[in-house]
Amino acid sequence: MNNEFVAALEQLNTELGIPLEELIKTVEQALADAYRRAFDPPGYVTVHIDPATAGMTVTSRTYDAEGREVLAELPTDDFARMAAQTAKQAVLRQIRNLEREKAVNEAAEHRGELATGVIDRVENGTVYLDMGGRAEGAMPPEEQIPGEEVPPGQPMMVVTLDNRRTSRQPHDPV
Repeated sequence: MNNEFVAALEQLNTELGIPLEELIKTVEQALADAYRRAFDPPGYVTVHIDPATAGMTVTSRTYDAEGREVLAELPTDDFARMAAQTAKQAVLRQIRNLEREKAVNEAAEHRGELATGVIDRVENGTVYLDMGGRAEGAMPPEEQIPGEEVPPGQPMMVVTLDNRRTSRQPHDPV
């Protein structure tokens, strides 16, 4: 880890409002998981990042024959390159989750209101609308006007009824 990493986390804190402590905890957990997968050390692995120095400490907690806790610091020399990539992925995942949550909350605020979307596609009778940003609307056949033509690319005005999260993105039934 280096000071540029901590500076990047501080910038995300400022720009997106994600608490620095939350970002660091997310990265620490992701690094601990990656260390376990890469080296399979005994015991419970934890990672601590010191925000002041950007130093990383990896610790294993095991128990001896008498049941006493034994803490051992694990080597990080071979882990530095993997740590940087893992940290980046963890932070990007956190940002995507926050963006998804923001889109869902915005959709919830507009329940019952008119919205305009562009028809993206029709699958099995369900019309999918691009609602702008990271939200997608879905209009099942029973909520459509019978016989109405719905070609992709056409704008459509709808009423937002409900919202749901999907694995890919927020989903607004319209």
